[in-house]
Amino acid sequence: MPRVVRKQKPPRLADYRSYKPYLRLDFDQRCAYCHIPELRYGPPGNYSVDHFRPKSRSEFQRLVCYYPNLFYTCMDCNRSKGNTWPHPHLCRQGFRFLNPCRDNMSKHWDVDRNGLLIAKTFAAEYTIARLRLNRVELCEWRRDKVDLIATVQDAARAISLATGDALLVGPLRRVLERLRRKLDEEYANYWT
Repeated sequence: MPRVVRKQKPPRLADYRSYKPYLRLDFDQRCAYCHIPELRYGPPGNYSVDHFRPKSRSEFQRLVCYYPNLFYTCMDCNRSKGNTWPHPHLCRQGFRFLNPCRDNMSKHWDVDRNGLLIAKTFAAEYTIARLRLNRVELCEWRRDKVDLIATVQDAARAISLATGDALLVGPLRRVLERLRRKLDEEYANYWT
């Protein structure tokens, strides 16, 4: 998925935390930054509302309850980002946070076979470093995706080779369907 597309049109709320249920749906129960789903990271209590442009900065005070500035994030990404915002001279050089609602992430980084995000731009380099997006558990999760895709491809090849053997095809199709469901549950709409 190139970027997150918001679907909710919430009413104006006085407390930014009240937007959490709307954000949860907009971000498909996943962290806006690392994209780890609740299925893997835990229930909504393990997620919080992040201010993309930090509320602690005076120049962003008007955005405290501005819905497009609010993201659904896992606690690890939220803690890592904290009040961080790049200095204007860094921004001019291209070092900035990637915005998952505006940026096509696949243009900014690749995922290697070990699950590491490899920056293709200064913005990706900055985002990966500041949010610690190559944390061990995230690399393991992304590596699991690479392995699962390879297994799905192997199962599909096995089915095509076994087309004449009805005893093999049925069980192989069931295995392939279970693997595809797992991919959909955990990695659907994932940007890498």
